[in-house]
Amino acid sequence: MNEYPRTESEVIDIIIPIINIASVKNTIGSGKIYRKKRPINSKTSDITVNTLGVLNSDQMFINNGTGIINAYRKNLTENMADETHLTATAKKIIEVLKNYSSGSTYFYIVMESINIMQDMDDNSMSYVSVRFTFYIEKR
Repeated sequence: MNEYPRTESEVIDIIIPIINIASVKNTIGSGKIYRKKRPINSKTSDITVNTLGVLNSDQMFINNGTGIINAYRKNLTENMADETHLTATAKKIIEVLKNYSSGSTYFYIVMESINIMQDMDDNSMSYVSVRFTFYIEKR
C-alpha cells in the first residue's frame, strides 16, 4: 500500500477491520460484512462498507472523501423498519469509528448523517445508513 490510502479500496480496507469487532458483529447475528454491495437475495442482517470517492492530490497535505456504512435488518412488518434495532446498530458503528479516529493521526472520521431507509431491492428489509467524511493526512 502507498504511504497513505489513495483509493476507495484502500479506505475500505481500513474501515472493515474497525467495524469487524464483536460489539458491532453481535448486532447483525449471522450476517456478514461486505465490500460495497451485499447479495441481492440476502435475508440476513448484513453490513456494507462503501466510499463515494477519495479526493487526493499530491499538492494537498490532507485528502478526504465520504464513507457510507449501511446496516440491513428484516422489517418488523412489510415496509415497517425495525428502527430500534437499526438505531442500536448505528450507535455501535459510530462508537467504534469515533474511537478509532480519535486514536489515529493519519485517518480521521467526522460523522455526517444517520438515516433509516427502505431497501429498494427488497421491501422486507430496511437499513440504517451511517455517512461520514474521512480525512487522510499524508506522511
